[in-house]
Amino acid sequence: MNKRLEEDGVLKNGQSEVNVRLSGELRGLFGGRKYVKAKDLTREILLEYAKRQGAVTEVDLLSVTVQSMGGTELEVKLDESQNTAEWLKRAIQDEQGISVCTQQLFLVSKKGGDDNTAGASGGAEEKQEPLKDDELVSDSSIVALCVDFSAALNEWDSSSPLISNKLFVLSGDGNSIATQIDDDQSHGGSFDNCLWTARVMESGKHRISLKLMAGERGYLDLYFGLVRDGVAWDRRLHGKTSTDAWYMTSGNGDLCGNGKYRQDSAGRINEGQIVSMEADLDKGTLRFWVDGKPHGPGHSSGVTGRLRWAVCLAYQGNSVQIVPTPELQPWTWVPPVRD
Repeated sequence: MNKRLEEDGVLKNGQSEVNVRLSGELRGLFGGRKYVKAKDLTREILLEYAKRQGAVTEVDLLSVTVQSMGGTELEVKLDESQNTAEWLKRAIQDEQGISVCTQQLFLVSKKGGDDNTAGASGGAEEKQEPLKDDELVSDSSIVALCVDFSAALNEWDSSSPLISNKLFVLSGDGNSIATQIDDDQSHGGSFDNCLWTARVMESGKHRISLKLMAGERGYLDLYFGLVRDGVAWDRRLHGKTSTDAWYMTSGNGDLCGNGKYRQDSAGRINEGQIVSMEADLDKGTLRFWVDGKPHGPGHSSGVTGRLRWAVCLAYQGNSVQIVPTPELQPWTWVPPVRD
């Protein structure tokens, strides 16, 4: 230690200040000096150093008010560059532990404004569509949070041989996304698979909603519906004589299994659309919606037993994501007019 630093380091009460030696990166903030007093390492200096190292980044924050149906209210902070409903859901998951796939967000109003857009907590409208993931929120937004507990009960069965044999992979919050990663014909063909959810259902009314995605090949082809508990994971189940599955296809909205094969076409289902299904196992019915609108007549009888939600994917990259069920129109079905 040089003499000058020793002299500078003596306080009036006889105690010594702490001297520190700077790294090369820090010296630039002190005009090239090698030694400084510890007290000179201010918060501002250390923050600037952290920014130069990329350890922290300056951001503009916005604060969104989130109200739960239980009456609690919380302020959720978002990076202004990540001001969509999707990022808000992620922040709620981080702070509250509520899985993204079970959340539905409704815009209630704007703070201090005249925008009375929602009915989630007494607005002008009694009903409102949940916010889409790409919709923007602002610092003045008041958002109502609904939790779809039925979605929390539905998840893909991670013990399936399709997973251990590396034909499918699970991802997303709560293993909500199932993706086919191998459609090798040596495994019996691209349709010889069945991935089901973990929960077995025997009675009552149940719902699930799936977002359909094509993947890198760009062609969407899959079956979705119900299968009997214990069916084979590596067999085709959508034939007319099959008694193990009640399916609909994405291709033309056809019904398959249990006496049907590509019948009662309701129209093609496209990538990004959300298919909702409702099984009433006491009545023995299975109904379908696409983006909240009834799609096809569904399976009208015989849907009974120990059942699971299931999918069969055709092509590598095809995937389905379990998502919260949107608002569904009342059930009705009028066959489409054929030319």
